[in-house]
Order: sequence, then structure tokens, then C-alpha cells
Amino acid sequence: MIKDFAEASRATMAFLRERCGFQLWMVTRAEGEDWIVLHADDHGYGVRAGQVYRWTDSFCSRMVRGLGPRVAPDSARVDSYAAAPIGRLVDIGAYIGIPLTRADGACSAPCAPSIRCRSRGRSWNSNRCWN
Repeated sequence: MIKDFAEASRATMAFLRERCGFQLWMVTRAEGEDWIVLHADDHGYGVRAGQVYRWTDSFCSRMVRGLGPRVAPDSARVDSYAAAPIGRLVDIGAYIGIPLTRADGACSAPCAPSIRCRSRGRSWNSNRCWN
């Protein structure tokens, strides 16, 4: 039985990595200008829990504001993601983000960038990520 948020985050990230195959799954929190990595299941980017990035540089901040989709099989084809500063720092081919907001407006987001784009011949399937 899962007893706390940290354990639930780790279990969710492991499940999603196994199901979707992205190199990195993170649970993050936006706090002011900071984008804080709470938990990371990293297999290719070098991201660790506790690292802090600039919130407005992230794909997640753009997705939460409605400037990009929650699922982008090829992030270069999404103008707001292509223009995001984080995409110039690291290679992000595909992206998935899910906003978690509290009643006070605070935002967290399980999100996943992938170095490789997902095949254009495959389609998003909420049960299996990509067909």
C-alpha cells in the first residue's frame, strides 16, 4: 500500500517509464520563478530530485498556460515548445505533461521529456502511450 506522496510519485514514474519508455519522468513543483524537481526517474538526462530550474523556461509552464498540448510526440512541431529556453539547453524530442493544481493555484506537474521523437506513424493511446 502506498502511504505518502513521495512513494506514490516514484511508483507512478516507474509505471509510466515502463509503459511509455521515456528517458525521464519527473514530478515537479512551481514556486515563484522556480521549477523544482521533487522526484525524478532519469535514464538519460542527468536530472536529480532537488534540482531547480527557471519555471518560465519549461515546457510545463507553457502547457499549464494553455500554450502547448499535454502530449507532443514531436515537440519541435509545437511553436511554444520549440521557443522554450529549456529546449535549447537539452534535446527534447517528445513531451508529456499533466498539471496538478491545488486550490490555492500552486502547480505541480508529472512530466516527461524524451530525447527521441515518437514515431509520426504511431498515434497517442491513453492506455498504452503510443500505438
